Amino acid sequence: MRHATDPDHVIAVTTIVTRQPTIRAAILIGSLWGVGHTLTIVAVGGAIVLFTIVIPPRLGLTMGDGGRPYADRARHVET
Repeated sequence: MRHATDPDHVIAVTTIVTRQPTIRAAILIGSLWGVGHTLTIVAVGGAIVLFTIVIPPRLGLTMGDGGRPYADRARHVET
């Protein structure tokens, strides 16, 4: 859930959806974006689990925000 509610994701989908000419188009685009994003996460996560891939902690920490560790992001947002 943390990944899906990151500000960059919320802003991205909001920007895309608000540019649609109708509510129906906005719902369709927003839904497709959500499903596509979810399928990607499930596929990658599934592969990690299925193949018992171990992600080194140092690498895992950089997967949060464009290479910045999650701990740095909080400090970055406040400034």
